[in-house]
This record gives sequence, C-alpha cells and structure tokens, in this order.
Amino acid sequence: MPNLSSESREYEVDDLETLMGDGSEPQIHTRDEFDLHPQSESTVNSLDDLRRLCHIPPEVEMIVPEPFESPESGREGYCCAYEIYFKGCGLFFPLPEILLTYLNHLGIAFSQMSPNMLRYLLCTALQEKGLFVAPE
Repeated sequence: MPNLSSESREYEVDDLETLMGDGSEPQIHTRDEFDLHPQSESTVNSLDDLRRLCHIPPEVEMIVPEPFESPESGREGYCCAYEIYFKGCGLFFPLPEILLTYLNHLGIAFSQMSPNMLRYLLCTALQEKGLFVAPE
C-alpha cells in the first residue's frame, strides 16, 4: 500500500482487526455491530414462492430458520440451502448426483458452496449430457 498515508493504513488495519475479531472467526457487519451470520431473510411466503417457481416437490421439507439459527447450528436431520442456489443458480430436484459426489469428495456441507461453484458444477453436468448453457 505505498500510495496510502500512514493514517489511512492505520485505519485500514484497525478496521480489519475489528472485522476479524481475534482472527479465529470471520465476522459480517450487520446493522450496528459485527456478527458471524446475519439473520435469515427467508419467510414462509418466500419459501412457498421458491417451491412453486423451482418445482420443489412437496416431500422436500423447507423451514424458516429461527433468529438464533445459523448454517453451523442448524437443526439435526436438516441441511441449509440458500434460496440463491435455486433462484440464481438453477438448482433443481432431484439434486444432481455429481453435486452430491463432489461435496462428499471435498468433505464440505451443502451450505458451504459458493453460488459460482454451484453454477460451474451444474454447467458441467449439463455439458456431460450434451446440453450447453449460453451466456445471456
């Protein structure tokens, strides 16, 4: 950062330390304080809309998380899936086997996928079937 004054560099380091806390857990700025995870914005209506728009079968149980729940502290027997996986990435049911195999191989949870990782895997699965996705 050679072009920044020492005052700017000091502020940037202080801000990073505030953001990262003691360095053990990344923090997200929500409203007036930092928190590990912001509260879910999902509602019963948004999940109903998601089910209808993305043809999610009725046997897939979807619940709105409680304010204190996060992807790491979810309910036993459930997994976290972000609405963006379906609305923005085109995820569908049944979940593609390549996706589940890849997550298992990496040893990561469903909620640890980034949207770009999901898009890449879905495009790969389509290309294997001879289908191609063109950019808009």
